[in-house]
Amino acid sequence: MSEAEKEELAVRKRREEGTPVNDSTFADWWARFQQEQEQAIAEEGASEKTNGDDDDKLTGFQIFSEKAGVFSLEKLEAAAEEMENEEFEVDEELFDDDEDLDDLDFEDDEDDDSEMEPDI
Repeated sequence: MSEAEKEELAVRKRREEGTPVNDSTFADWWARFQQEQEQAIAEEGASEKTNGDDDDKLTGFQIFSEKAGVFSLEKLEAAAEEMENEEFEVDEELFDDDEDLDDLDFEDDEDDDSEMEPDI
């Protein structure tokens, strides 16, 4: 076994074993964790105070209503009428190639499915 393989094996073994936890190590971690959380909450609170009032924020319904207004029925109908008036040229040569359809099975298998009774 080479030196690199031995080192990799040792790293894997340490990962599998992890850090042993007992009452004192957990208590130390818990104290650090609570302190970090309190600092994060304090920093978040300070940033909210500098951002201004919460009255300026829109509710979910207001955001949805504004976005829904973009897709109004009148705009959709106007776009549909515009598309009807527009002339399209279709390049039919793109659809002439039937080679892609040779391997497809067009037999109707739905008849077999309709005869099966559902499990109750």
